Amino acid sequence: MELSIDTLIILFLSGAGILICLISGIAILFRSEGSLISNRLLGALLILASSTFLNGFLASAGIYSQYQHLYYIPLVYDFSFGPLFYLFVKSKTEQSFRFTKREWLHFIPAILQAGFYFTIGFRSAEYKSMIWRELYGPYLQYVDEGGFLVITLIYLTLAGGLVKSASKEAWREPVLKWIQRFIRYFFLLVAIIAIYTAAEWIMWLGFEINIYNIPLLDLPLNLATIAIALWLGINSWLYSHQSLLVERKITPQSLSDSLETEIGKLFSEDQVFLNPDFNLDMLSKLTGRSRNELSAHFSGMGSSFNETINKLRVEAFLNLIQKRPDFSLEGAAYDVGFGSKSTFNRAFKKEKGVSPTTFLRGLSN
Repeated sequence: MELSIDTLIILFLSGAGILICLISGIAILFRSEGSLISNRLLGALLILASSTFLNGFLASAGIYSQYQHLYYIPLVYDFSFGPLFYLFVKSKTEQSFRFTKREWLHFIPAILQAGFYFTIGFRSAEYKSMIWRELYGPYLQYVDEGGFLVITLIYLTLAGGLVKSASKEAWREPVLKWIQRFIRYFFLLVAIIAIYTAAEWIMWLGFEINIYNIPLLDLPLNLATIAIALWLGINSWLYSHQSLLVERKITPQSLSDSLETEIGKLFSEDQVFLNPDFNLDMLSKLTGRSRNELSAHFSGMGSSFNETINKLRVEAFLNLIQKRPDFSLEGAAYDVGFGSKSTFNRAFKKEKGVSPTTFLRGLSN
């Protein structure tokens, strides 16, 4: 099969998007910093997106045309994009959010979609041709294409609502602005695909004109799909390097503050330690000081940066649990910046010498 120059460019960009999503997804899935549930949701989104985009790559490269037994292999999971992104945003705007059995309801369409491809994906080429003629081509193709667009646009809208209603503490501002930008352009790119898909349906169902047969007419669709892959990859990189999202608030007073005073204000007033992704790089960006200078400062105070942050979070946890005894221990721990239950238990025991349950039982006696 001979490929044109524009097709080769599209394939190159598609391949780049697939690799970026896959590598970023694996890296975030096993990321040790920040919220464990946020990492898993975004990592899963990127990996499933890379698989879905690979399906489009194989179609554009003519692989399916040459090897028809590969049709319907289970690579398409785009019904999961919207729910995964929505729950990721929810985990960033509601720190006490946990993934419970109820959250699986969001994935019923995605599970049905995956079930369809797994059911027929490993059958014979003859069986797949019959499915195309009698089921997929006349009916399910429109469910597949339209379902992705409707589900994704609905969940992106819901995610935007979460950001608008989220509490606006100082430490949240950079993250919320980043998520708003993430949603805005994600929505725009999916909307472009929706417009193109609607035009395709109208031309085919109304006039039996396949716009894919018209040179370069499918270029906007291809570019929008590639842009989604690249946009996911770019924002996953920003998620892993959140120090790039924050800005130092320079005032005449802060310029004359000592490092200890400046850090004290960030901890006591802005409570930046409540951010589960807060790290030394972020503090360096906020204060305009180098990592080495900051590390030396904390060492001089008798504890490392991580020990100081964990101590502040433990104290914030105890204050919260006393004010809100109805909170679960795990929910309160996530609310004060701990990214996982194991990290919280380890930090609490190191600080107080006993487990959280034992310590609180002692207070109540």
